[in-house]
Amino acid sequence: MKLVTRISGFIIIAFIIFTAFTKHVLLGILAIFVFLAYLIFTKRNNLFASLANAAHLKGDQALSLKWLEKAYKVNTTHHQVAITYGYNLLKYGDLNDAEKVLEKLRTSSTSQAQRTSIDMNLALVRWKQNRLDEAISMLEEINERMKTSVLYGSLGCLYVEKGDLERALAYNLEAYDYNDTNTVILDNLGLNYIQMNEWTKAEDIYKKLIPLKPKFPEAYYHLGLIQMNNNELTLAHESFVEALRHPFTHLSTESKELIELKKAELQEKLQITDEKKVEIES
Repeated sequence: MKLVTRISGFIIIAFIIFTAFTKHVLLGILAIFVFLAYLIFTKRNNLFASLANAAHLKGDQALSLKWLEKAYKVNTTHHQVAITYGYNLLKYGDLNDAEKVLEKLRTSSTSQAQRTSIDMNLALVRWKQNRLDEAISMLEEINERMKTSVLYGSLGCLYVEKGDLERALAYNLEAYDYNDTNTVILDNLGLNYIQMNEWTKAEDIYKKLIPLKPKFPEAYYHLGLIQMNNNELTLAHESFVEALRHPFTHLSTESKELIELKKAELQEKLQITDEKKVEIES
């Protein structure tokens, strides 16, 4: 039915433009401009979302969030735009607004698939609000009816954060069996092994993870911890430097300050001069 409506609409528009051209060329051109302006206006949330994505790819997070806000305000019930906006608010530390945006999507008309994506993001908000048990419960409820790499990554991370390492290990091994090339899943399992002092197993995981070129700093920091345990201090320092090249967000599980401190401690041990430090970090 929607396809028929769209086709009918295009036929009507084409007829109007054609009629305008029969009256006068300038009138026809004007009709085209009016149609394009109307099209841009009605689809402006998609345009703003595209501009947000372009800004994100350039690394301008402030501009990306600004365009997402504009896209969201056009239609606050547009599921994908609202989810993306809410997630990015969370990612850059605005927990209150992230919660409001996501909660607003939870209505009686929300489909189960939509509710699932909302709750997966809300669970991360709960985690960052220091409501870890509630966050885990939300993800566990989803986990009972579906499996995805994103879900495995999120819940596996929260299990490690909770500190129940045996429970976390069982789940992260299940996640690994589900997808052994997902960088978040691999890092969860690797950190799980590190915290259990299973250094050889952890090293095997990072040998598989690092060639996948993860884009988050934790992977390189955790590799550095393994290298420190192996007394490979120069390699560990290089890993910490690499970690600091990657962006930190409110969802990062390791702080930039901690990694900088570890790097500084190794620089002192290795007696890396300022000149050598610049060379290594460039």
